[in-house]
Amino acid sequence: MSDSEEESHPYQLLDVDLRVKEVLKTTPLFDGHNDLPQQPRAIFHGKIHNNPKFDLEAGFQRCMTDIPRLREGAVRAQFWSVCVPCIRSAENFSTPEYSDMARDAIEQIEMALRLVHSYPRVFELVREPGDVKRVYESGRIACSIGIEGLHMAGNSIGIIRAFYILGVRYQCIRGLLDFESMIIDCSHVSDACAYQVLELSRAPIMFSYSNSRTTFNCARNVPDSILDRVPANGGIAMVTFVPEHVSKKRKDATMDMVLDHLFYIAGTIGWDYVGLGSDFDGIASVIPGLEDVKCYPALMKAILDRVRRRNS
Repeated sequence: MSDSEEESHPYQLLDVDLRVKEVLKTTPLFDGHNDLPQQPRAIFHGKIHNNPKFDLEAGFQRCMTDIPRLREGAVRAQFWSVCVPCIRSAENFSTPEYSDMARDAIEQIEMALRLVHSYPRVFELVREPGDVKRVYESGRIACSIGIEGLHMAGNSIGIIRAFYILGVRYQCIRGLLDFESMIIDCSHVSDACAYQVLELSRAPIMFSYSNSRTTFNCARNVPDSILDRVPANGGIAMVTFVPEHVSKKRKDATMDMVLDHLFYIAGTIGWDYVGLGSDFDGIASVIPGLEDVKCYPALMKAILDRVRRRNS
């Protein structure tokens, strides 16, 4: 299709707000990284029922995520991320602190499951890829779980298998392991580890919340030499809204900077391999315009506006 033919397509002639609505009406918006489960566990010690201060359906303004804002943001699939800090004294992978981290991880996974099961008209846990489309078509939000680091496994392959049984479907690793049933998340790993994962993996990998290191030099962002290998693997790089991943100073971070990362990665490896991983409820500050889960229509509009400006 030529550029002139593409521009003349009826879809291209729609007002940008209508185009956003059409896209979000027919395409499931999948956020790869949201840390909500840690919030009610930390704030209310896990008490989410019969708690007048917590109602995800009525709105929970203390956090960046609740059901009204998920609906407003057109979120239709979500990885709930489980985050437990890695204790420095446990970095030799043998100390007793591992039991505490494994306990905390299981409690957060259980919290994610209770949140999903408490609102069955809104959420459903998905265990297989084919479940996402079915849940999406039912009007509910397809939910899965990821864990940020295998320090939470207590140095036990049995705990990793238990995580899978509970519904975990991606795991961020700090080193390599032979485990076929989960997606490997390389957002926290070293460059050397990411190279090894891409070399050895027999399935698509993900970066659940990482940006482009060429666009902004941050250790958590992905260098071109690794991005370039993502398409052959069939994986995905999910751009994040963490202010420190786009700017040296949090207060200077803007939505345009996030767009710079989206467009750079898409221009480098193609839009088929680009996603979104917000890190909402896992960040201490936010970027203006990307404050919470209702932001996605505005972000989509900004993406389409930039495409239109480039084409013109």
